[in-house]
Amino acid sequence: MNHTILKIDKTNWKPVKFGDVVAEPKEICKDIVAEGIEHVVGLEHIDTGDVHLRKSATIEESTTFSKKFRKGDVLFGRRRAYLKKAAQADFDGICSGDITVFRAKKEFSYALLPFIVNNDKFFDYAVKHSAGGLSPRVKFKDLANYEFLLPPKAEQMRLAELLRAMVDVIEKEKEILYKNLRLKKAILQKLASSKHGVISNLGDFLEIENGYAFKGEFISDNVTDRILMTPGNFKVGGGFLYDKMKYYKSDDVNTKFIFKSGEMVITMTDLSKDGDTLGYPAFIPEIEGKIILHNQRLGKVVLKNNKLNFNFIYYLLQTPTYRSHILNAATKTTVRHTYANRIKSFKFFQPDDDMQLKWVSKFVAIDQIECDTKSRILSSQSLQKSLINQIF
Repeated sequence: MNHTILKIDKTNWKPVKFGDVVAEPKEICKDIVAEGIEHVVGLEHIDTGDVHLRKSATIEESTTFSKKFRKGDVLFGRRRAYLKKAAQADFDGICSGDITVFRAKKEFSYALLPFIVNNDKFFDYAVKHSAGGLSPRVKFKDLANYEFLLPPKAEQMRLAELLRAMVDVIEKEKEILYKNLRLKKAILQKLASSKHGVISNLGDFLEIENGYAFKGEFISDNVTDRILMTPGNFKVGGGFLYDKMKYYKSDDVNTKFIFKSGEMVITMTDLSKDGDTLGYPAFIPEIEGKIILHNQRLGKVVLKNNKLNFNFIYYLLQTPTYRSHILNAATKTTVRHTYANRIKSFKFFQPDDDMQLKWVSKFVAIDQIECDTKSRILSSQSLQKSLINQIF
């Protein structure tokens, strides 16, 4: 991907240490109610790569936090710094002890602070100076020694405006994405409540084939040409997720359990408390140079006849009525399960062929907008990161 190359004259920039221009305020809240605290922030409220702090808990939720921060401060996740969590607050509040509060000193623009911190060099420095085993932490006294070039105050504001403009572009794209997702939910609800057609059982049109229990000793995070699809490869709401790939190291694979691209699969197991992806469908993608294996607890959809459009089934399995049908009968353990017979027993109004195609065309258009918007967001975020790294 080609990125804009900035031509910046840094001859009048001066080398400084982070601690010269940024302080760590150590203000403690002694009485949440008396001090009017409304926002409580933990590490889970800071999104990786986002310079804005968008989430918080309320004081109605129990907390032992007492570290105060103010509007304009940057909250930095000092525990597991490799997660790259650093966001600027636009409200006052209290935060976790696993968060370090950064406050810009007078000679440093607070508007530029989140961009200095959201820089690969800064995060690498923080990781290098972290201490601890399973949950390494970094101290401000170590971060204070981080060195960078500081532009004059007037130029700081100009650069901050440039970088904020990139943030605004990303925010507008995210708003488009959010509205599109809301539209899809509304149309899925409309499909779920539609009474056109005849009442049918899903099992009249399809079978569910279970996968194979591949040996754990051969399952690896190291890349091979064999991807072992797991429940972790499903998006919440439906669709294939590429983020959590597992691979299989053995060549001894029964061809019966190799997916073909375009096949539909349903997750029959979910490790999350609320069954976030349980029962949702995904299409098998074509990944060059890879085969995708049909793991156990994943159900492959096999059509028994052509009376129901294949793509219509995919969207039907994303409706709230189907979702309730699956969750209401899911096992209530830490690992939630559903079964082929439960999926096949789902009742719905079967529209005629023309109406099925109309539903599908609506959803395909919405999914294409989602795909295009996400692509633009990733491109803008990559450009933003490139600009920050060039400047600092």
